[in-house]
Amino acid sequence: MNHYEVDAYRFVNLVKDGMRCVDVRSPGEFERGHIPGATNVPLFSNEERASVGRCYKNAGRDAAMALGMSKVADHGIDNLAQDAKGEVNKVCLHCWRGGLRSGAMAWLLRRRGVEVYCLRGGYRSFRRWARGIWSIQGEFIQDSTEEMEREEDFSLEECIDTVQPRSAPQEKKVHIKKTCSSPQLIILSGRTGVGKTRVLQQLANLGEQILDLEFLASHRGSAFGYVSKQPTNEMFENLLAMAWFSLDHSRRIWVEDEEGHVGKCYIPSPLYSQMQSSKYIIRLTASMHTRVSLLLSDYLLAPDEQFIQYLINTTNRLYKRLGGERHKHAIELVKQRDFPAFTELLLNHYYDKLYDKHLAKRHLTPIDIPVVLFSDATDTHEDVYDTITTAKNAIFAHSSEFHD
Repeated sequence: MNHYEVDAYRFVNLVKDGMRCVDVRSPGEFERGHIPGATNVPLFSNEERASVGRCYKNAGRDAAMALGMSKVADHGIDNLAQDAKGEVNKVCLHCWRGGLRSGAMAWLLRRRGVEVYCLRGGYRSFRRWARGIWSIQGEFIQDSTEEMEREEDFSLEECIDTVQPRSAPQEKKVHIKKTCSSPQLIILSGRTGVGKTRVLQQLANLGEQILDLEFLASHRGSAFGYVSKQPTNEMFENLLAMAWFSLDHSRRIWVEDEEGHVGKCYIPSPLYSQMQSSKYIIRLTASMHTRVSLLLSDYLLAPDEQFIQYLINTTNRLYKRLGGERHKHAIELVKQRDFPAFTELLLNHYYDKLYDKHLAKRHLTPIDIPVVLFSDATDTHEDVYDTITTAKNAIFAHSSEFHD
């Protein structure tokens, strides 16, 4: 079977098209950040990787290779190959920098009839691609896919040697036109509780393109926005890059307004700059009653003692923002389980101030769209299309550049 070495752009396309992606790095490396959709089949555990590294430093390359091979053998070569292969005959494969670990696994898979596509430069090259995707313009230089010359009877040690840079085939460069002009970003803005996330989700249901930052960050984007353990910032960048790459940049893209970060995940500065400079800002508006109702329906899931303590702990972190008296009153409302009054206090004295300050940084007046579809928390949002149509018509009226 063939063994190909491909650059990051080609590799990402293979993954996007559904080819199985195998990451042979250690579990710790994988957890810090990986290519979205990849399956971790580690050659070494975290401890084994550390011991091989120490051996390399203290005893040299040959000793480290011998130690590494013995540990791979301990895991069972057949088991490793089967875990990597899964139920398919074509696999995308990578390690940290496209060297020993991916070379060893590629040899094992190829011996079992699997067509292998190795990522040239490993995960490091993917990270360069992910960080650079926001600034790619005009003509894109892409390395062509190269078939690696392999001898059928190489041993594992010889296979590992062959993946060193000295034996890589001569690369060719090809010029490929790739349109990467900045797309039309439509910023969905509005004070906390107007239903921005709900509208964004309904936009997707109507066939619009969205970039859901809060979904990718596993966070609702506020002090009380914890959903689950957030990805590392590195992993958030990876998820964001793949989501951005999958969008059609000739069509408009809707994105919810954010402050530059979602929880502990920071939006890449080039993307945030595009968001800040967008000509199209839709500001959803709603009454205080509607906003409180929506927030309670989204956040007040199980008001047990653990949830009450969570509200108290989070409110304590807002002490300086609220001031002593308001903070004390907010805590009392939580303990009394007067959640509507607690929510309204936070909106008036914390969230609305933050939003107004954020909006004041923009040098463009937003287009206000009343959110009439969320008349109560149980609304099914069947009229969302009217709201979106109103938004689009408003943009048409303000700019001749906007395209449907």
